[in-house]
Order: sequence, then C-alpha cells, then structure tokens
Amino acid sequence: YLSKAYEFVFDAENCTAGLPGDGSRYMVYTRVEDVAKFVASSLDLPKWPEVSRMSGERMTLNDILRLAEEIRG
Repeated sequence: YLSKAYEFVFDAENCTAGLPGDGSRYMVYTRVEDVAKFVASSLDLPKWPEVSRMSGERMTLNDILRLAEEIRG
C-alpha cells in the first residue's frame, strides 16, 4: 500500500512511476504499530538514554519500484 501522497512518484493503479533523479534516494516507512512497540518498550527501560532513535523500512526508490513491478506483474 502506497499513500496517495506518493502517487506523484508511484502510481500503482496506472502502472506508472516518475522517480526523481536516478532512483537511488532512500525513503523510510515507519508503521504506527512499530512506533507503538518502540514507545512501549522504552517505557520498560530501567533508565532512559538522553536520545532514542528508531527507523522503519529503508529502501531506495528503485527498490520500491522493483517491488511494485513484482507485485503488479
């Protein structure tokens, strides 16, 4: 599932893509469920670090395009 916000790059419904540049730039997708797990786990830490970080799935635009092509056939 790609948000309507990304249709300018990936239009899976019409099987088109307009990648900016050479497609080697990264996009990061973080699901709300993953954020919730991270926060819940953080609450169980005996001591919180000054800075905590998390990241979701990190893929290049070319990788996302290949995946969409595989799914769409």
